Amino acid sequence: MKLLDRYMLKEYLRIFLFISLTFLCVFMLVDLVQKIAQFLDNKLRFIEVANYYRLMLPWMLHWCFPVSALLSVVFFFGQTNKFNELTAMKVGGLSLYRLAFPFLLFGIFLSLFSFFFEDRVVVPAQQEV
Repeated sequence: MKLLDRYMLKEYLRIFLFISLTFLCVFMLVDLVQKIAQFLDNKLRFIEVANYYRLMLPWMLHWCFPVSALLSVVFFFGQTNKFNELTAMKVGGLSLYRLAFPFLLFGIFLSLFSFFFEDRVVVPAQQEV
């Protein structure tokens, strides 16, 4: 893997993790606001609510990853364009297809990961909820 690919993937993963964590926090907060009355009516303890969110976390991640991947690519290319890095790469002879290659590889990896994550983690966790 070339140095430029590693740089692009490192920056992309940093953005991807930040956006994923942000979406996850918003997802959990919205769910908590919607279900707080049920939790209080059933007099659930903090441990039970925390266990509920521990089991819901894989499902929430499964929904956050595709959106985070898309927004991360858009944000990454926006940032590289803002600081003229994209222009420098294109002037250096890189085509848009070559620039998109690391993101294509990451997308394939994320798709395969999501498939197995859904099968092995999300479904069993949802059955426990």
